[in-house]
Amino acid sequence: MDMHFNLKSFSSESIHACVAACGLVDALYKNTSGVSSVNPKILEQNAGQSKTLNPDSRDAMIARGTLEWLQDFHKNPQSFSLSNTSVRTLHRKILKYSSRDDGTRGNYRTNLDAVMKSFFEETKNELIRHDRHPLFVISIFRALFIDLMPFITGNVLCANYLAYGLLFNNNYPIVSQLPLIASLNNPDSPVSYDPLAVLPKALSILLNDPDQNLSIHPSLLSPKLYLNPRRKSLLNYISKNAPLKISDIMLFFPNESRNTIKKDLLFLKNKELVFAKGNGRGVIYFIKHD
Repeated sequence: MDMHFNLKSFSSESIHACVAACGLVDALYKNTSGVSSVNPKILEQNAGQSKTLNPDSRDAMIARGTLEWLQDFHKNPQSFSLSNTSVRTLHRKILKYSSRDDGTRGNYRTNLDAVMKSFFEETKNELIRHDRHPLFVISIFRALFIDLMPFITGNVLCANYLAYGLLFNNNYPIVSQLPLIASLNNPDSPVSYDPLAVLPKALSILLNDPDQNLSIHPSLLSPKLYLNPRRKSLLNYISKNAPLKISDIMLFFPNESRNTIKKDLLFLKNKELVFAKGNGRGVIYFIKHD
């Protein structure tokens, strides 16, 4: 990959988790029916509209502008393309009714036109390559866009809706039938412990949930608790390789004591991030995704 799409920006665990989640999405998507039309209720949900919102609040204003952008997008989705103009238009539309953002909407925080143009061109080039998985590329794009922070505010929102447009136009029109962006934008759900894998993981969970009545699955959250690097690595390792016995896990942590790993497993179990089955030396550890 090129300057921006450098996989060294991400840990090997993060890359493997994202690849595995992309594979799961493809396996689940094969079992879904084709998309015939946009679901208006889901569109409103993805825009962030809610009866509980104060109509005069900034969130309500943003939801109003976002719904307009989504409606415009679906009138002619093929006209959507990554460019400085289209991204500024998205940012301007999202914050259209928010008076608090009068001075910043649609404007990069600094002179980033050349940087962003290069980033967008690289993304488009990656998407047309036959040896690149589109969902993996879009996941990288979303994570890098957030990291670049081109705007003073609204970067995560823009990243999520840009990802939505890219997904719809690159083999995943099913996103118009799922509350995917509502999940990613949920204010009660902190950023995923793995910003690269959160997009395909959320999509796989929603595809696997026939009622689609969740806002976001607990396994995608960085719960309101601190996970140290070792526990994050442990959680990612189990997610990729489960089911695992503690003897298997110890091979991945040769410099840690068995007692330390057992305490970490107990902590993750108590937070319902990891589950166990069996007794004694036969206990296996795994992660639930439904």
